[in-house]
Amino acid sequence: GMVKERVSLDGSGVRLSAILERYDFRTVGREDLDGWPALVLAFTPRPGKRDLEGDVVLRNLGGRIWVDEAEREVVRAEVRNTGDIKFAFGIGATVSGLGFTIDFRKVEDGLWLPSRLEATAEARVLLMKGFRGRTTSIFSRYRRFEAASEEIVKPPTP
Repeated sequence: GMVKERVSLDGSGVRLSAILERYDFRTVGREDLDGWPALVLAFTPRPGKRDLEGDVVLRNLGGRIWVDEAEREVVRAEVRNTGDIKFAFGIGATVSGLGFTIDFRKVEDGLWLPSRLEATAEARVLLMKGFRGRTTSIFSRYRRFEAASEEIVKPPTP
């Protein structure tokens, strides 16, 4: 069926279906996830530009999702950038590595919530210094626990 939900990104309504149509999905396998069979789908951005807010980021993302076969729910998503994402902001920043993994857990019938989110990012600003960060959030009993690490990577002096 058609997906009619709207998700709010930056306060503006973006149709989830418009974002999903941005990508090609294909089934690449079947895996056991916590003892339950899950279908693994890979997604890649379709070529070209779209009139979507944030498309400069969306068209550079790909990854995989795991769908619980019995529940037909997404139980894990791995997203990463497929190309450099350039941000202008007048500082010439380039995000060279961007990725996150999110796990969902069933908390009651029909209700799935994020249980763990791990995000990593690597960026360069004006080719001067590199930045690498990792943050992990664990969601437990609807409370969120966070641990973050940052390191500045300086380029080798010539």
